[in-house]
Amino acid sequence: MDDLDRALVTLLTDGVPLQARPFRTLGDRLGIDEAEVLLRISRLRDERVIGKLGAVIDARKIGYRSTLVAMKFSKDRLEEGIRIIHDQPAVNYCCERQHDINLWFTVVSPAKYPVEDCVHHLHRISGSEKTLMMPVLKRYKSDSEQRWNFFREVGKEENLQASRQEYIQEESLLNGEEKAIIQDLQQGFLLTDTPFRRLAGRLGMPEAKILGMVRSLIQRGYLKKIGAFLNRKKSDEAKVLTVWQIPEEKQDEIGNKISMVREVGQCTARPSYAEFPYTLYVMIEGKDSFACEMVSREIEKKIGKWPRLTLALRKEFKKSYVPYFSEELDLWWDKMQKEEPWDEKRRNPLRLQVITKS
Repeated sequence: MDDLDRALVTLLTDGVPLQARPFRTLGDRLGIDEAEVLLRISRLRDERVIGKLGAVIDARKIGYRSTLVAMKFSKDRLEEGIRIIHDQPAVNYCCERQHDINLWFTVVSPAKYPVEDCVHHLHRISGSEKTLMMPVLKRYKSDSEQRWNFFREVGKEENLQASRQEYIQEESLLNGEEKAIIQDLQQGFLLTDTPFRRLAGRLGMPEAKILGMVRSLIQRGYLKKIGAFLNRKKSDEAKVLTVWQIPEEKQDEIGNKISMVREVGQCTARPSYAEFPYTLYVMIEGKDSFACEMVSREIEKKIGKWPRLTLALRKEFKKSYVPYFSEELDLWWDKMQKEEPWDEKRRNPLRLQVITKS
């Protein structure tokens, strides 16, 4: 990377200009022409400096919730459990970790469908012996938040008491055309001289209207910006999840200290359980697992000795995204509700419980 590349990456992470020729505007700022901007972005993607170019969407604002879930399977049931969880459209990430609680995944849910019900349903159909729901309680650091925050303000507590109706109301303020724009931009932003014109052509709307609606979505907070997602981790580097058992009164102090470590990609507070008493979840990046362990030891010098556990990644089985406003997901939820009626008693995330085999 040369100085122009670095300057271009900075501009892309700030967000592309909402103009008919956004890459020409970027070129004017850098003193190069539009064609060179496009070539440089293409090369930076090939070199994995940046990943997808697309919209940064506030999932909660558009009416979606998500949670991390961990399940325990016996060795003879694990393969079948992986297959079942992998095939669910509400699951966008799934992996095996080296622990008694061995299958870890994330669930993404429209607010009109309670995520707690989804977790109970997946527990039942998978045959899990034990299931732990681990929503984020507070974020201290998110991937690439030095450049911009993909989710919400770092350090902000998640509002678990917010009602589903609040999220449903937010989504209801979006019209069909706005949802179509979000769906399209979620898939990526075209690397061409007139990307908004191409978007307008696909959606059958005038380019000026598309630009106006994108600006409105950003002003109202549904979109953060359209920009480049940085690849923090090279393909041959390790990414290790380490969890610490920190008492609640010390979490903010220690979470903020950990977030200052350069090799830390994420740091979040999540619920603790008797079966799994860890509260701070830290994603550490390094050239290999040994380097990540050295980072953990350096962190201990800063925060003191607390119980910690490294959850080594054995294998990733799914790494994708859940399309927003998806008809497939709606059909899946309708089917699930018929099989297992909703239960209001299990919908308060402040009364999280370990789900076990009945």
